Amino acid sequence: MAVSRVVDFLSDHCFGGFSEVYRATHYAAPPRKPCGRCAGGDDSRHAICDAHRQWRANRSRIMYRNGVRNDLLFLQSDGGGRTKSRPYFVGTNACRGGDAAIHIDDDSAHNPADRDHAGFLINREIKHVLSNDAVTGGAAVAVNDLARPVIAGVGCVRALRAFSRKGVGAATLPLFGTVAAFYVCNRAVDAVFRWREVKADTFAIANATDEELKGGWRWFVALRDANADISKNVRGLLTDPFRPLGIWRESIRLSSSGEDTFDHGHPTFASRIRKIEQVASARGVTIDETKEASQVERLRLRELRRRSLALHNALPRCGEGKKSSGSYEHIMCNMLDAMLPEPPPEPVTLPARIALEEVAGGERK
Repeated sequence: MAVSRVVDFLSDHCFGGFSEVYRATHYAAPPRKPCGRCAGGDDSRHAICDAHRQWRANRSRIMYRNGVRNDLLFLQSDGGGRTKSRPYFVGTNACRGGDAAIHIDDDSAHNPADRDHAGFLINREIKHVLSNDAVTGGAAVAVNDLARPVIAGVGCVRALRAFSRKGVGAATLPLFGTVAAFYVCNRAVDAVFRWREVKADTFAIANATDEELKGGWRWFVALRDANADISKNVRGLLTDPFRPLGIWRESIRLSSSGEDTFDHGHPTFASRIRKIEQVASARGVTIDETKEASQVERLRLRELRRRSLALHNALPRCGEGKKSSGSYEHIMCNMLDAMLPEPPPEPVTLPARIALEEVAGGERK
């Protein structure tokens, strides 16, 4: 047990970049079950298969025009339930030894109201696969993983030498330089991720239809508004000075405008929204905030519900009888639940949901 924990720690904190590159280039897509119609079952399974097949057909022209591998898979999100609220990619375009797939969440795959912003987000994931961003980001993290122990070793040696010759005051400068070097390395990695995210946004905007452009605008506005609401409520909790440290950290992380001040690896919501509005204006597309308000509100509530579910799933003890705990997690659970118009639904994974649909098949139809 102790050895496995040491290996996990080294993999996550010392060699995480190398493991990310390996997983990206050797990704094996999960086996796909045959659709219900092929297996003689009900139509619900076929609808799941057909939805992802339809997404691939809709993106085929973009993929062909940009040289995306023709075996790119469009699969059901392996997160299941509703804790995954957006598509995400796995794999690379250049390394054909492994699979590459875009996993699509339930709502994006089946809900017609989500198709516009889902198309925009899927375009972004196609660009990540096309540009081999999993390898680029993993390589940046790997270089940082190698640089940190070297910087720490050199800094400590210089500090010890300075201390032995001139005392404590002389050792301060090498230690300060070591901390500054760590900060520069981390910001350099963030700059790489931010660069790739900007490229993905540019690709998605260039290949989006007019309606998908509006969908992307709605998505970023909804995330910004969700962050702003959480920030406002978190600041309301600070009237008690004995709140957990995590609450104070959250109040610093989220600005009143909805920006994540600790997230240096992504462009700001303001810049993304502004870029979409500029392209929409150049195309002659009008984004009416009044008409889009209801859709933005729906996406905002879904994002809040997703975060609430993520906390509930991570904390089995966050039940009604134990929510009076003063921990950061329990306080956030209570706060997010209070922000929602109704209690969050129980998380249901995809296989469980299919089983429920099969049991109630006749009644559901």
